[in-house]
Amino acid sequence: MLRIKALNEDSTDESGEDEEPTLTKEAQEQAVHSEYNKALHHMNKKEYEDAKTIFQQLLSEPFLLDVTQQEGVDIYSQPTVLLKYSCMKNMGTTMDKLDDVEGSLTYYIKASEIDNSDVTLWYHMGRVAMKGVYYELASHAFSQGLERNPRHWPCLDNIISVLYALDMFVPCLFHISKGLEMDPYYTKALALRDHILKEEAYILPHYETFCKGCDLKVGEVTYDLNLGRKMVEEAQAMRAARSETIKKQDVPVARPIISLLQPLEVKTWLKLGESLIKLHRNIERREAGSHYCCPVDLRTVREDFIKASPPEEEVTVCETTETVAQVAEPATVVTAKESGEVDEGKGKKRRMSLEQWAWGQRRSARVRSTVRREDCNLEEVLRGLVPQTLLSNEWKTEKLAQRSLEGDLDMAELCELLQRQESLEEKKREETPLSSEELYKILTEEGYFCTVDQKVTPADDTSTHLCEEECEVEVFLEQNNLHDIIHQLFMYVNTLSGKWRLRWPPDLVRVFMEVYERMRRHVGHPSPWDLGPIEEEVDPAWHVWDAWATLLHSELFLDRWLEDADETDAARYIPDIAMTESLGQLMLMAPRDTLFGEDFDHFFVRYRWLRFVLCLMGGNVPDAMDLLEDISFQMSSKKQDLRLPNCKRYNVISPGAADKLRSTLDWTLKLCQLEGLYKSERYEEVTKILEQSFRSSEPHRVPSGLPTECTPTVDRLSQLTMFLEALGHLGRHTDLVFWGAQCLHEALNKYLNCEEEEQSRWSGCLTKLLTSLQDCISEQGLKSLDRLHSEGLLGRLVQSLAQIVCLQMDAPDTVVELPLETISPWILIHKVLLRECEDRDVKDVPEVLEAEEVPVHLEVLFTAHEFLARRSWCCTNSGELLLYTMGVVLPVLADHGMRPHWYRLRQEVEQVVFCLYAHPNKKTKARYLQDHGVPPIPLLWEQAMQLFQFYHPEVLPEFDSNQIPSISSDVEVLFRRIIALVPEQCSPVRIKIMSPLVGISHTIPKSAVTVPLVSQVNKYIEGSSVPRPTPGAHLGAVPRPSVQHLLPPGGPLLQEQ
Repeated sequence: MLRIKALNEDSTDESGEDEEPTLTKEAQEQAVHSEYNKALHHMNKKEYEDAKTIFQQLLSEPFLLDVTQQEGVDIYSQPTVLLKYSCMKNMGTTMDKLDDVEGSLTYYIKASEIDNSDVTLWYHMGRVAMKGVYYELASHAFSQGLERNPRHWPCLDNIISVLYALDMFVPCLFHISKGLEMDPYYTKALALRDHILKEEAYILPHYETFCKGCDLKVGEVTYDLNLGRKMVEEAQAMRAARSETIKKQDVPVARPIISLLQPLEVKTWLKLGESLIKLHRNIERREAGSHYCCPVDLRTVREDFIKASPPEEEVTVCETTETVAQVAEPATVVTAKESGEVDEGKGKKRRMSLEQWAWGQRRSARVRSTVRREDCNLEEVLRGLVPQTLLSNEWKTEKLAQRSLEGDLDMAELCELLQRQESLEEKKREETPLSSEELYKILTEEGYFCTVDQKVTPADDTSTHLCEEECEVEVFLEQNNLHDIIHQLFMYVNTLSGKWRLRWPPDLVRVFMEVYERMRRHVGHPSPWDLGPIEEEVDPAWHVWDAWATLLHSELFLDRWLEDADETDAARYIPDIAMTESLGQLMLMAPRDTLFGEDFDHFFVRYRWLRFVLCLMGGNVPDAMDLLEDISFQMSSKKQDLRLPNCKRYNVISPGAADKLRSTLDWTLKLCQLEGLYKSERYEEVTKILEQSFRSSEPHRVPSGLPTECTPTVDRLSQLTMFLEALGHLGRHTDLVFWGAQCLHEALNKYLNCEEEEQSRWSGCLTKLLTSLQDCISEQGLKSLDRLHSEGLLGRLVQSLAQIVCLQMDAPDTVVELPLETISPWILIHKVLLRECEDRDVKDVPEVLEAEEVPVHLEVLFTAHEFLARRSWCCTNSGELLLYTMGVVLPVLADHGMRPHWYRLRQEVEQVVFCLYAHPNKKTKARYLQDHGVPPIPLLWEQAMQLFQFYHPEVLPEFDSNQIPSISSDVEVLFRRIIALVPEQCSPVRIKIMSPLVGISHTIPKSAVTVPLVSQVNKYIEGSSVPRPTPGAHLGAVPRPSVQHLLPPGGPLLQEQ
């Protein structure tokens, strides 16, 4: 053989030594095929032992041992896999010829795992199974063969006999009908058909129910009766052989006593359940010769498991009564940041409280400034401005609590404070889940389950005092010791199901459910038909225990599914399918009122409540509503509500809860039609549906577990928008103000508690609501607020508006633009306060205001300017707030009642003008005017009248007057800007208006009348411009230029007014 050697520096003599030759894959495959052909040659010669040896060697070869079939690839395109399959199949045939039934079935089953599409393989497997009296396996094999080829006669012929031997008469008749379709003179089928219908006549109605359209051709064909009798006897012989085999297997065998794998450190139901679960899992694995029938010693533990327990599949204890108690004890508080751990159980957003306009409360981090400004006391300022009639109950409660600390409360106020605090605490308890401390407190008050405050006795010590739970566990151990594990699981479930009224430790619920599911693998439901019409004929205790245990497990199962299941349609109907058997058992037991005695009412109500939850989860809303109506009627005479303390959802059964859920479901059904009604412009129906969501004391929420197809497609944000738009289309503007305030309150709650991606949508909704409210109140007047006032909701509107402005001003320093980009909340607060000022007497002025102070409705506008100016936001939206302030304050300046505040109001207006139009000049401005760093807005003709009315002197300066001051140069510049804005259609003709001013003419044509504003501005500028007589006038002082050069070129036109 020619060998090529590498010539390099590292080459050595060792590299030239002979290397072991390696066989290629093709060579190995050829060798295996050669051995396979030899084995087939031995089989043809009936030398089965030699063939068996060769097949065993081939299957142990690594070349075939590691071969696996690729998914989705035909076996015939994989020669190696096909070879392994052929070896397996022929090995099964060889073992059958050697009368090794078990070995033959083993290889046939392995071959079916490689390729299950071969009908002959299933046929041979079934024939071998019949030889070993494994009729169940034979039935499965023949049915698989018929699935591959429904007309495979050997499989059909044999499955008829096998099904008869198994007493499966309906499937047997079904295959008989199939055989008669293929051959109407099929003797075996005709004989067995007649025999079954004669001996088992009751089966015919069931056959017609389950096998519709399968004709048995009774009486249509005759056959050889002797031959048919012989075939029936063969089938009966098969049945007898199966009975004998079962009897031989049913020989009592002495079983060893087994012990627990997990010691009972404390005698609690939780520890006992965990020990039983671990032992049952061990028996399932058939470890150490254990069996389900072995008696279990509950007081001993295997020594090898005491030393070292296997780590896999340990029962994880999340929170026992002991750990709950330890959590309740005082401990050092360590923040997540300090400890470096994150509490994954608190991933949900914490709801923000809207009490007291969020004053003094913790706000969301998204809207809270990173640097708290010490001078930002907007909350206190607004609180002082709002009248007592608009203060919230929560703020009053805070004020009472503050006075109580000072010892300045009478008995009536003290009772009011305590009542309000109790109601707030009760509401908080209803909305938040139980904490570890609260659960520990409940367990301690009930006094049944052991806690650290009570003596917990070790399992081997019974000398000291035992708590109630330990006593009952001790009784359980005494009564059920040395029974098999199935009996112990059954008694554990039945004992705990009687304690459904108690609050369980959290992990006990999980353990109970797992024990129940393991027990059901061995113990089925007792048949209610065994009871007969008279219950005294049979002891009904087992039926009653089973019913209570089934009911409790079903409740806990649904509750856990509602908590953990995904919101996908695939998982939606899992509980209904999984609970079909349990629900059927409960349905048959529900009418047996005499079995349950005094507890029947509880059982029946809980059963119907369970059906309601199932109907709800299945989307059957009408039936769910009917069940709620029945429950409400049945419990109307009961004095106490029925509680399910171990369920987290739907855990209170009462007439009130049923009526509320029924109302919510009714509203949900209507809400599903909302989009269609809105598109068809049926606005009246839209408003009626959405008004219902605000009229209840608590907001309607879609019930938990309702399928997606039964939930409204319109989200709450769109509902609020549709509501206001529908009211607008109907022209109900007063109602729009009332319901708009309600929508604003809810939208603000959503905005504060939603996630980041939803916040922008709710921000737009808030802006739209505020704009709509402002427009409606401006159009309809302050009387549109009367309904809010009469129903006591005006204060809540002020609270919502105040909270919005506080959130805006509390934005981080890095935010450049005003959050929500609207100043409507300030304008709305002003309108509400103005209505209150007009509606009440002078004596009702708030305590914080003195009679001589500026009215609160004006003060709030000045406050708005002050706080917005700190962030240079006072000219937001083209100076909307400042323009509104001018429109409100300027008419008030002429009011004689405002004379004491004239200088204050004038200074505020001057500050507004300075921010809006940069007037006066920064160099000549008064000291009290502050530069807020905002760009001025353009002066428009619409605002020119306001400025002129504010700045014009009360008396026109005369030519020779020395007492009346003329206008300043800044005002003159302002007036020049006003003149420049005069529209063409509003200006007099230049020639005809300028002639009398410059002395060309002393009269104005009668057809020409000047606009008042233009004329007055000209006169003031003219009066200020013409030089007055002075001591040096005779020396020829040059007069100031005339006003004619101030007018726009081209000449304005005169118009009549």
